[in-house]
Amino acid sequence: IVVTLTGDLIVGDATNVAMIHVDYRTGDRSIISGPTRGTGLQVQDPIAMTHAKNHVLTTDPYLGVVIAIDTTNGNRSIVSGPARGDGPTFGVPLGIVAADNGKYYVADPVNAAVVEIAPRDGRRTALHPAAAANRLKLQAPVGIAQDGAGNLVVADLKARTIYSIDLKTKHMRPLSGPATGSGPVTGSGPAFKRPWGVAVAMDGAVYISDSDLAAIIRIDPATGDRTMVLPQP
Repeated sequence: IVVTLTGDLIVGDATNVAMIHVDYRTGDRSIISGPTRGTGLQVQDPIAMTHAKNHVLTTDPYLGVVIAIDTTNGNRSIVSGPARGDGPTFGVPLGIVAADNGKYYVADPVNAAVVEIAPRDGRRTALHPAAAANRLKLQAPVGIAQDGAGNLVVADLKARTIYSIDLKTKHMRPLSGPATGSGPVTGSGPAFKRPWGVAVAMDGAVYISDSDLAAIIRIDPATGDRTMVLPQP
């Protein structure tokens, strides 16, 4: 799901293999791209989306590609994948964010990496950042976002930990981790079980969806402390 500048929603629907626009005021739905609208490679499994100018970018793990969708006409074009761009082949492209530096970043748990994409030619570069203090490495990154300082915020499913990655130095630090499990311990509060989706609010707070907890967890970026937002504890 993506929230547009007008507050409307764009939802990826894998069953209908379509991208659907939702008017936040009325709830009305309309297809902006799919079998009946737009040209180009048909999206099969839209997992994650992000904005990039007048396009919506989506990862498709079934096809192993990143696709750009023109929201004005529904046309689809491959940004990066087997048919476009050099570099390591995607394992399973999941979370995606269009960063302030003009590049795209994809969380790929199979390659245990964040993959940097150059929009001009689709070139892929695998980033394997490590925490300087203890050499912790990404194990299974799935969700990704960018904070107000320009750092990537990555949810690592296997480590049950949320990391912050400095794009300038490529150094990584644990932002918030579990009290149990295989990841480092950073911050207090309910331990992550299956962290996935990542969002950063305007106040800097990080929100994580955890499917095993069936909850949304808020992270204080200054301390790493975790608070369950939904459902209420």
